[in-house]
Amino acid sequence: MQILQRRHIRLSTVIISKMRAQFKPAFEFFTDYCHEAMLHHADPHPKRELRINAYTEIVERALDYSTNHPWVFLAAHWKLKPAEWKKPGKYGRTIVDVKTPASLLGFILCDVIKVAMASTVIEYKGGHIAFCKSPATTALRLHFRNLISPPGRFYYVYFSDDSCCAMRVPNAVHWYNLDITACDASHTEELFFLLRKLLPKRVRPAMTQLINQCKSPLKLKSCVNPKISCVLKPRKAMLYSGVTPTGAINGVASTLIACAIADCRYVDGSDLRDAAREAGYVISGWEKPLVIPEHIQFLKHSPVLDLAGEWQPCPNLGILLRASGACKGDLAGRGPIEPRARAFQYGLIHGCYPRIQMPLLDAMRDATTLHHLNQVPKPILHQISQELLFKSEFDDDTVLHLDQNSALRRYDFTTSETVDFLHYCTQPLGVWTNCTAVSKVLNLDYGLSCIERESPLWACQAKYAIVPP
Repeated sequence: MQILQRRHIRLSTVIISKMRAQFKPAFEFFTDYCHEAMLHHADPHPKRELRINAYTEIVERALDYSTNHPWVFLAAHWKLKPAEWKKPGKYGRTIVDVKTPASLLGFILCDVIKVAMASTVIEYKGGHIAFCKSPATTALRLHFRNLISPPGRFYYVYFSDDSCCAMRVPNAVHWYNLDITACDASHTEELFFLLRKLLPKRVRPAMTQLINQCKSPLKLKSCVNPKISCVLKPRKAMLYSGVTPTGAINGVASTLIACAIADCRYVDGSDLRDAAREAGYVISGWEKPLVIPEHIQFLKHSPVLDLAGEWQPCPNLGILLRASGACKGDLAGRGPIEPRARAFQYGLIHGCYPRIQMPLLDAMRDATTLHHLNQVPKPILHQISQELLFKSEFDDDTVLHLDQNSALRRYDFTTSETVDFLHYCTQPLGVWTNCTAVSKVLNLDYGLSCIERESPLWACQAKYAIVPP
């Protein structure tokens, strides 16, 4: 695979020149990473306080954080992600914690790269390759409509390793939800060099330091005895999951895969698989085309018809079910579980679907309004309101009135399953349930199940705060 990836990069001269043309104007006002960190470390962000503290640490450690230092202190820590529901048979996911000071080195640089990728759609061999910077309604609406009815031979939209592809065939369009298997571990050092070459020369030293972060020693601590640890020293740059340039380098990889797909003579999904392999990657989701537009899934959203018959983006219902698992660590504050669970569910429903109206969501939203949360401590409500306020900055104010039948069509419910699902979503807090409808939602959106006893989500707990006023 490494040889194939290296060869494909060297042959992709046209797409590389188009990406350079994308990147050049975006860096007109970029100075250097030290100056950008000084100017923007206190910008509004969910981790703003951490960044302010980290910048203070950078200033105090001036000798250690020189312009020739990748801003990683000692070693990066390799950690297993906190307990989460995962697909059966998959290994637990790990991340590399390089600490917040390391993220300050290139957070503006990588954000500019994403802005550059989103600034223009690349036209290549009769098709279009587009980058979606965020799950904002306006952006997703455009991409979904272009997927359903491609403006050219094909339409490929991506964000990091998540992508959707629409291929025109006689009298039809074939849709695929594509995902790069083991994406972060599949990049060769050649891809790092390519990302650096795509940038203007005066910006390349900053990217060099980011690449050097991916050569930092990895420290692994024993789960049994934290005093016991070992340190691994990589011989060449490898993408650490969780470091700042992850999105940028994955985006370049997705563009190269799209280029390979454009070069192939498409007949069926196996051609997409072979094209990705020529680019040095293994993809999933190519096995068969999607049947209906509602089966398209990108950034955990799918297209759903509104009451006017237009396609609109809607977060998948699986997000709501999966996040409603019985995990005490999700509940903010202390004290009785019931009021905290109500507050959690309020934030979940209003946060996932802030401006979407349809009977199912309206019933759940009515049951989690603030007048039902009078027992919840004010600090928890303040935290929820701040999170919702921050989320709303990334979207527009349009209220979408969606067709519930279109939203449920994605999951291929029978009549009885539709009734079961609506009943499930109106259960009081703490009720245990077991039905095929819920399993269909979780299986399609996450590859999980909740109706077999050996499944990790068997008889999953409904945590909806649906309590009569």
